[in-house]
Amino acid sequence: MQHQSLSTSIGLLMFVAFSTVFAQVPFPGQCPEVKIMDTFDLDAYMGIWYEHSKYPFAFEIGKKCIYASYENVDNSTVSVVNAAINRFTGNPTNVTGTAKVLAPAQLAVTFSKNRLYLFVIFIAFCVCLPSF
Repeated sequence: MQHQSLSTSIGLLMFVAFSTVFAQVPFPGQCPEVKIMDTFDLDAYMGIWYEHSKYPFAFEIGKKCIYASYENVDNSTVSVVNAAINRFTGNPTNVTGTAKVLAPAQLAVTFSKNRLYLFVIFIAFCVCLPSF
């Protein structure tokens, strides 16, 4: 009976540990209500975007020089490549996906058939970079 209790405890601990691996960073309180952009320009979003700061994400553990590349396939489809360099081996790594345009500022992104599904909503924000 003691063995079963220990196995149950270990199983529960592993479940909690693994279920938090893909969790976002928790904050107290409610999420703010955000306004979806009225004038989102998908063509301006195309190209390579390098990561400046982030929340933890499983694909990015042990990675550096992380970027995403977006390319128009047609009016309703965007090719997505998330890429990085492995910090330990120096080898490049990437994952390729497809984004379907659901609305002017909404994309549904999939990476392989059973791997990952993201729902992206573009919101109005300001990116302020220093000029040199």
